[in-house]
Amino acid sequence: MKIMKTTFGIAVITLTLFAGLVGRGEAITLGLPDISFDSSQGNGQDLFTTQGVHYDASTGNLAVSAAALAITFDGVNSTALTNGTVDYRVDLLSASSSGGVVTGLFGTDGVAGADLVVADSSGVLLTGDFLTYTLNGVIGTNLGTGEAVFIVTGGSLASFYSGNNGGMVNLTFNVAPAFSSVTFAKNFDGEVKGDVAPVPEPASLLLLGSGLIGLGVWGRKKFAGAI
Repeated sequence: MKIMKTTFGIAVITLTLFAGLVGRGEAITLGLPDISFDSSQGNGQDLFTTQGVHYDASTGNLAVSAAALAITFDGVNSTALTNGTVDYRVDLLSASSSGGVVTGLFGTDGVAGADLVVADSSGVLLTGDFLTYTLNGVIGTNLGTGEAVFIVTGGSLASFYSGNNGGMVNLTFNVAPAFSSVTFAKNFDGEVKGDVAPVPEPASLLLLGSGLIGLGVWGRKKFAGAI
């Protein structure tokens, strides 16, 4: 009886924790490459802008050039990248403010070539085109957060993303001037750090959840006769 309860409990707890992570929008590595970057730690290849975050209100273009710092495949053990770089650009689609937060919704810039280029000394690791990119700024402060989803279009790590979209998570911004209700009507500059990470397919999450539930059911049936 104790064994049956333990098996079923593990399955339920694991599924609950997994669902909680997805609900909070956090990165779930699942053995795929997670690349951390920070514009304050160095610049990218300056493909679309000079180092840091630059927003041009006349065009609505947000461009970033940052240092790619490290890569991990298990969410725990990271390997430093040599001359790692992250460069990307997106165009403003709409802006709004509510509850003390100003929000900019961005998408692909529509220019030929990838919106995102991640590279290191070995060559191009990842390229992609953005589907969505959200920047939320706390009005009256220099601090903001964000997240994004992009389609993987190439790079030596592209095969790891087969059937998966790429994403940007844990994005934190520090910009000047401070965020206001009209932030996206004016130019601003700053720094950003975050992670370029895989975004699991909904089908993958469903299969994993079904498998864990099945494990619990199997455990109940297998040990029911033992009590």
